[in-house]
Amino acid sequence: MKNATRSFSNAFLMVTTVLSVAVILGLHPSPATGLWVLVLTVIVLGLPHGTLDPLVAQSAFPALRKETFYLLYLSASASVVLAWIAWPKAALGCFLLIAAFHFGSDLEDESRVWLRACYGVTIITLPCVLHSRDVAAIYRMLALQSTGDYVALSQWIACAAGAATSIGVGLNVKSEPRRVAEVTVILLSGVFLPPLVFFSCYFGLLHSPRHLIETACSLGVKTLERLLTMTAPILATTLCLAAIGWRVLSRYSFQQRTLLSVFVGLAALTVPHMVLEACAQSRRNGDAAVELSR
Repeated sequence: MKNATRSFSNAFLMVTTVLSVAVILGLHPSPATGLWVLVLTVIVLGLPHGTLDPLVAQSAFPALRKETFYLLYLSASASVVLAWIAWPKAALGCFLLIAAFHFGSDLEDESRVWLRACYGVTIITLPCVLHSRDVAAIYRMLALQSTGDYVALSQWIACAAGAATSIGVGLNVKSEPRRVAEVTVILLSGVFLPPLVFFSCYFGLLHSPRHLIETACSLGVKTLERLLTMTAPILATTLCLAAIGWRVLSRYSFQQRTLLSVFVGLAALTVPHMVLEACAQSRRNGDAAVELSR
């Protein structure tokens, strides 16, 4: 399964480059196309990377009961949704920061925290450079109010973070050519591709498969059949809850209710997912320290 990570990386490089060149040549996808690409990518490639969380919890905390895990996980998700309802603009801002932090972990370079931070921030802010109106429209639908200040700030941050990321990654061009290639394509596509298409390519072809495969390998899941068997029930439950949320939002336009369902849903899943990852990593580090002290 480890070879699958390289395959998805190759797919990201090829698909995203082709789409970027097409846009540069004047072939722009319609907003409806971008929306459907987002939905399908999140369902097929994005959501599965968190479906192994119950196994991660079981591996890190064997004494934790399944009922307790699901109660804590669902409570955290519900809290995110309630916070978004109460303070949508603040919740959107927090989600963008959390997403940047989470995406930064893709570099897996613990010795250079600043580079991981710049990389994650670049992913989130880069679409604002040439597509500020599109991003502002998306943020407005998610925050239910104007977010022009977010977009204006993001434009400046994108330039600084993108430059820092380019320099930091470029210094290792000989030792890490694939990473340099990925970052180069990210910078190109982040500027030129429509925001939803760019997010779909990065989240669906690079970030999610990489995390899913790495987690599966660490848990001893080595075949695609077993992976699908283990992730299908949770994925189906998640989609049912998303469908209910989409139905509840019927007073909004099709585009807005779809964006709210996708991104509020992702936020509700990302927070407990990241908390679990941090707790599991802390537990593993503690166990490793105990072993070394013996």
